[in-house]
Amino acid sequence: MAEALEDEEEQGHTEAGQLLDFRTAFHGSVFEKYHVLPLQLATLDAGSVVWTPPFIKICHFLLLPGNGDLLKRNREAFVNEFVQFCDAEDDTIRQLRPLIGKLEPIIADCHDAADVASKFMTEFGLFRKGEESEDAVRDRFRKMGTYRGSYTDLHVGQYLALCIQQFALSHSMRVLVRAFRRAGVDVTRECDETLARKLYDVGKAGAPDFDYLPIDNFNIFDTIVHLIDFDLVGIDGEHFPLRMILTTYPSNHDGWSAEVRDRQKGTLIAICAGEMSDDVLDEWYNEDTGARTLVKILDGNVVEERYKPHGDVPTRLTTVTTSADSSSSRFCKLGDGGVLDEDEDCDAAPAAVLLALH
Repeated sequence: MAEALEDEEEQGHTEAGQLLDFRTAFHGSVFEKYHVLPLQLATLDAGSVVWTPPFIKICHFLLLPGNGDLLKRNREAFVNEFVQFCDAEDDTIRQLRPLIGKLEPIIADCHDAADVASKFMTEFGLFRKGEESEDAVRDRFRKMGTYRGSYTDLHVGQYLALCIQQFALSHSMRVLVRAFRRAGVDVTRECDETLARKLYDVGKAGAPDFDYLPIDNFNIFDTIVHLIDFDLVGIDGEHFPLRMILTTYPSNHDGWSAEVRDRQKGTLIAICAGEMSDDVLDEWYNEDTGARTLVKILDGNVVEERYKPHGDVPTRLTTVTTSADSSSSRFCKLGDGGVLDEDEDCDAAPAAVLLALH
């Protein structure tokens, strides 16, 4: 199956080199075992861009006396001073070191942060720390949709920083695309900008509330969204085109959710929830078996009409779960109550999705 991919379309590249070789990556895997043809992988990791020193520090730099006026008056002079400001490692950057990794500011990041800050100031005005009344600050945050009551100067700085980071992702396609990677075949003829915006909207809508971020709706920074285009190949050789949107939450190592749609018609076929997500906890979690992975088929008729199963996979199911017991072995529980051993029939969460679709 994988041999059908063209050489020039099979590989994705990042700045560091090759991301994925679609010709060989899936040989002998659960995908090949269950007659699945992977076509495209795309990922949006917003935090990889906005959790960098320039975007973390741009707000603090703007709030220093005279810098807002300097940005409006002389962009190049502002950027030059901002680069030096980012070079100085402070307590904030040291605390965030495990999260953001490499600390050296990139000049391009500083220019991007300055461009975003300039557009942000045009739309919302310039905050002048210590010079505005609390009512003025509240009105400004109401306009940005982030009002939460009274503010201290510290809160103003924290909230404004997050607002600028959010603004960067929602208003700067250059910044958003930098957080986007794809590999494989562009089967739907969608440009990077289109897919990046689609994944951003999914991540923003589905991001959970994490306590350490002081404002709601900003958890896109800690949400990674993957788009996976693949075909189920039936025993008759016909391809059933599907698209999975998989959302993961790095701070919740076991948390993830996904949906699977007909790639041509957009019909929602299945929803999946992983490990410690609320859907799984509400329905499947118990102390004896631990956290589970849940897959629910919403439109089994479409699967039955468009996919002819092979004899070596289970028939169409309505629900599949996987669970880890005290010995860390895993099993799949089918909708009819039967149990499949992982070694023979399932391979954790990905296999559960494939089993359910079969």
